[in-house]
Amino acid sequence: MATQTNLVHEEIFEPLTSYKNIYKHKHEENTLELFNELEKKAQVDVAANKKTIRNLKAKQEEEKRLEKKINRNNILRVFLIILTVISFVVMTIAIIISIGNGEFLKSAAGLLMLILGIVFGVGFLLLNVLVVRKKRLALIESKTTIEKEIKALRDEAWAQMRPLNELFEDGMSLNLFKKTIPIINLDPTFNSRRLDYLVSKFKFKQNTDVNRSTLYVQSGDINGNPFFIANDLVHTLGTKTYSGSLVIH
Repeated sequence: MATQTNLVHEEIFEPLTSYKNIYKHKHEENTLELFNELEKKAQVDVAANKKTIRNLKAKQEEEKRLEKKINRNNILRVFLIILTVISFVVMTIAIIISIGNGEFLKSAAGLLMLILGIVFGVGFLLLNVLVVRKKRLALIESKTTIEKEIKALRDEAWAQMRPLNELFEDGMSLNLFKKTIPIINLDPTFNSRRLDYLVSKFKFKQNTDVNRSTLYVQSGDINGNPFFIANDLVHTLGTKTYSGSLVIH
């Protein structure tokens, strides 16, 4: 055990190598160990939850298939509407021409245009209303039913996992990190005490730039030596020369 401890302390000076060879695997083991402890404490029925998730995924796939069918149905409806309009336009043209030329409908072409316009126009309209629209309503109803089933399964899955989820607490990640690398202490929050110590002992300069906002801070110490990590959002203003003119009325 002493040899392993010395090895860890020696290799910490090569962070990347230490992470790949030691800390990555050690942290995975510690995390898995903690999760298993919480799972036993929560007494979650894993088999029941897996079954719920399988059913949930199956319903979600079924919902996707229904959405594709509804989209195809919508395309077909639009196509039939276009054909219906074209048919009635042909019929209207035939009537208008017949009014201007009384001989038009007496010809085979004129009579055929009128008959085809009526037959196809009415046929496309009835097909759209009686078949396609009915199918669309059935698909939408099925999708609504699937959505309710998905919601019920999702609520069931959350209820099954609630005992475990309620065991997770703030600070668990810090404790896991501490267990993996004992020489590093992470602060739960960056407080004024840590800031004052950095300023007074290490001449840390506070940020006074009004164009800089700190999004995230993590502080702590390594063997008593403090560190400070920050992710800042910096706002910068540039200059641009505009040329030309714009007339406004």
